[in-house]
Amino acid sequence: MAIQNDNTFLSKGDLKAYHEKILPYLGGNIAISTNNSDYYSTDEKVIGVWIDGKPLYQKTIIDTMPNNVTSGTMANKKIDVSSLNIDKFANWFGMMKTSTGWCMLPHVDGSCNVTDGLNYNDSDSTLWLRNGNSFYNGATAYVTIQYTKTTDTASSALTTPGAYDINFPNTWPENTEIYFGNGLYGYRATGIANVTANVRWDLVIARNQPNAKIRSQGGGFTTAGEWFCPTPWHFENSDKTIQCTTSMFVGVIEGTKNVNYYIMSSSQGHLSYDAWVTYTK
Repeated sequence: MAIQNDNTFLSKGDLKAYHEKILPYLGGNIAISTNNSDYYSTDEKVIGVWIDGKPLYQKTIIDTMPNNVTSGTMANKKIDVSSLNIDKFANWFGMMKTSTGWCMLPHVDGSCNVTDGLNYNDSDSTLWLRNGNSFYNGATAYVTIQYTKTTDTASSALTTPGAYDINFPNTWPENTEIYFGNGLYGYRATGIANVTANVRWDLVIARNQPNAKIRSQGGGFTTAGEWFCPTPWHFENSDKTIQCTTSMFVGVIEGTKNVNYYIMSSSQGHLSYDAWVTYTK
């Protein structure tokens, strides 16, 4: 029997590995997506979505600083990154390991002048390591870049696993299907339900999906009386009339089998809803 250690620190990587172990026993090999911005790798990783809707990528490059042999000049070393198809940079940062310790990249002097740093040349798609001090000759540089790609479009993030975080449905785009990978899809439905009192109102989320299976759900709607009814939810008044009921389900609406969300309420009028669902299909 394992002994619990209250001082044990669990990282996101530990939790991700745990989920990958247990998920096959919970009904399928479903990917758990978390924000990967704090996972550093020399492989290219998707870490989120840039402001233009494109997937945001991250990659760490390890190289050595160029040798500076002339005082007062800048030594440059080019690293070819043309294969990454870089469009825009969101950020770049790094460190270099010298013979006596660590220094940040870009490195500045006491007057905030950049003496050693990074540069990117659009014309030939090269990242430059720059060294203005012979002390840093041969130092190992660890450079992390975050960027978008010319090969993506503004809608590419919707079909790129890892772009959206499954743990934060409030950040998903509204009324648009997204793909998490391993056959798992997500949808956040928002809008106004034009409800007739005690009459079921249906919203079709994914049409004509006869083999769909709902994996998780959440959210709900707000009634005219300021009740919030989460999904799934059922509440009756003392006289057995329906106060509000909601559900996510796979069923036949409009003649085809779909992923659906329905609302029923004793309230009548325009009710706002914000609900999310993940499903395979």
